[in-house]
Amino acid sequence: MFLHSSTGAHLARIAARQAGVEVTLEVTIVDALVLARSAFHHSVNYRAVVAHGRATLLARAEDKQEILDALMDKVFPGRLGAVRAPTANELRQTAVLALPLLEVSAKVLTGPPEDEPEDLSRVLGRALARPRGTRRRGGGARSGPRYRASLLSAKQR
Repeated sequence: MFLHSSTGAHLARIAARQAGVEVTLEVTIVDALVLARSAFHHSVNYRAVVAHGRATLLARAEDKQEILDALMDKVFPGRLGAVRAPTANELRQTAVLALPLLEVSAKVLTGPPEDEPEDLSRVLGRALARPRGTRRRGGGARSGPRYRASLLSAKQR
């Protein structure tokens, strides 16, 4: 895993002084808001990863350039051919830290809400609400700050 920042950022300065820095990196993707018949059973479907380790600075400009190019190509495929390469000064101002993935844990929560038996007769339906602007599996991106709820079928209740 690679992290990048300004060389003046606190994390980069500590890593430079101490030949690395202990970090914890956490990433969560919210797939859906899980709406139950009671507020108590509302939840979130998500995928999360936590990595612990010692991040060290990449010293060679060529290594930093390779990682930054890979990042640009991942986020904006084909963009590298349209922009100028960073100058030597810009590379000196950019810190790239390498975090070996030696201690990693992941957690996934999926599925519909679990309603209490006494709530099953309530007319209010259950739903999985996907935040707009997120990608659905097998679907395209949605935009906007609103949420769209898709009611579960009777078979899924």
